[in-house]
Amino acid sequence: MQTDHRVPTTNTAAMRQQHRKRSVSSVNPRKRDRHDLICVVCHAPAMGYNFDQITCESCKAFFRRNALTNAGKLKCRSGTDDCIISLDTRKRCKACRLKKCFDKGLRKEWIMSEE
Repeated sequence: MQTDHRVPTTNTAAMRQQHRKRSVSSVNPRKRDRHDLICVVCHAPAMGYNFDQITCESCKAFFRRNALTNAGKLKCRSGTDDCIISLDTRKRCKACRLKKCFDKGLRKEWIMSEE
C-alpha cells in the first residue's frame, strides 16, 4: 500500500478569491476610482488631473479661461481676499477662486495655447 505524501490544501476557489481581493487592494494608490476624486479648489466631484492637480470640469475651465489673462485684473468682491470657495460658492468671487487655484498648485504653464 502506498502512502499519500500530498499536503492537504484549502479550497482552491476560495484561495483565488482571496488573492484577487489582495491584488485589488494593493493597486497603485494614485490609480483610484474616478468616483473618489475631489476637486482641490471647490471640493466638487472631479474626473482627473488638470494642470497638475485634481480638479472638476468647472474649475478646469475657469482656470483655463482666467489664469493667463485675468490674474492681475480681478478684485475680491468682499474686499477681504479670503472668500470661501466651495461647490456652492465658487461662482461668487472670481478673484478668490483664481487665487485658490494658484494656492493649490494649478500650473498656468500647463495651459495649451490655441496655436
